[in-house]
Amino acid sequence: MSSLHHETLLETCYDESWEDFRKENNLTDDQLYAMEQNSQYGYLPVIAEEATKRFEELCQ
Repeated sequence: MSSLHHETLLETCYDESWEDFRKENNLTDDQLYAMEQNSQYGYLPVIAEEATKRFEELCQ
């Protein structure tokens, strides 16, 4: 697989993890965006970790 394919796949995993986290925590998109912007990392580690886990599972 190409780097572009991997990047697209990881982005999809992140989007799915984002949406699942949002629903599980009963948040609106705006609330989740605000949480992300206020994070010291500029992203939410719990979502990034889940996205990475999903990506690795797909690549096996």
